[in-house]
Amino acid sequence: MYHCTQYCPRASAQAYTILHCHEVRARPSQWFNFYPFWPSDAARLAHLPETVPPSVRAGAWAVRAGLSSAVAAALLGVTSPGLAALAGLQGGVLGLLFCIALGGSVDADGRRGPISRVCAVLGAAFAVGLPLVHPSTELDVALLARAALALAVGVVAGHLSPSRSRFPRQPGAPASGGPVR
Repeated sequence: MYHCTQYCPRASAQAYTILHCHEVRARPSQWFNFYPFWPSDAARLAHLPETVPPSVRAGAWAVRAGLSSAVAAALLGVTSPGLAALAGLQGGVLGLLFCIALGGSVDADGRRGPISRVCAVLGAAFAVGLPLVHPSTELDVALLARAALALAVGVVAGHLSPSRSRFPRQPGAPASGGPVR
């Protein structure tokens, strides 16, 4: 082992590496969340099972759509920023739960099926619709038009988000995630 009399980054890194190796060897079943960090690792690790269910991965777009439409609702004056933030979180979580319950899916290449896309629209709709049903909200045509625009922003954000995986499947690598529904 390399020794220094003062603080030495090399010695610290080496000590950390030795400690980390010891922990991994002592508890090999605790490292299930490993994912291919570098694109060159993707093909080599394609045989490993996925740790995040496809319906949850597909629901991420519903969360993104809900939060995006809530931000648009706040900026367009549909509701207050605080209520928009709460509605965005609720809309995103409800969209995610619908995606899980209805069996939305995304394949290894990041392609989402129609159920996943519908759940993204639901996430945006919940985020914009929840403030509108608040008892203190007085509905008029201008407010509904701004709400429709906020909904459109959320739907676009939910559908135009990157739908390709960071690690595209290599030719010949097995597909994961099951069928796209």
